[in-house]
Amino acid sequence: MCQMKKTFLFLFLCLLLSCKGKINYNLRNELLQIYASDQNRALSINDKEFLEKWKRLNITDSINFSRISKIIDSMGYPGKSLVGDTAYLAPFYVIQHSNLEAQEHYLPTIKKAAEQNEIEWKYVAMLIDRIKVYKNEKQIYGTQLQPVIDPKTGYITDKVEFSPIEDEVKVNLRRTKMGLSSIEEYAKQMGVTYPLIKNK
Repeated sequence: MCQMKKTFLFLFLCLLLSCKGKINYNLRNELLQIYASDQNRALSINDKEFLEKWKRLNITDSINFSRISKIIDSMGYPGKSLVGDTAYLAPFYVIQHSNLEAQEHYLPTIKKAAEQNEIEWKYVAMLIDRIKVYKNEKQIYGTQLQPVIDPKTGYITDKVEFSPIEDEVKVNLRRTKMGLSSIEEYAKQMGVTYPLIKNK
């Protein structure tokens, strides 16, 4: 009887180990749908339907955040090992596009996920910068852009520039530590004019 119990326990442990690391496809599919809806953010201030599209985008963001917050609060951050490529980014982007309170609330959760290799550190950098910009503070990693204001009219334009950066001459050192490319490469990728900075 004792041997039978040991055999049962062994088989049970093997079952648990075999399940560990398997993709949750139901959750993955849901997160992929959320990711697709979140990334559909193509807006132009010159679009006649800009205000209407902006309202619909806000509604989508609200719905997505409601679902994502429930998922994270119940099981922690659903990272790469649980939901696979792309899907693991859905919670991050939904939080990135939410309000300041939500961003600050879930920043520790995303940091923990990065420590566990469930999400890359560059996304932590992006969220930290977004929070800084929201609070009218200088960003740390240079990941955030802002609309250029027309000096003549005072209106925002379709052009963008970097939000102010803290200790700018050392920004590339900080970016490297977080797995980000140089700010010059990022500027080129985003089509933004940026002067070369020589570290002192």
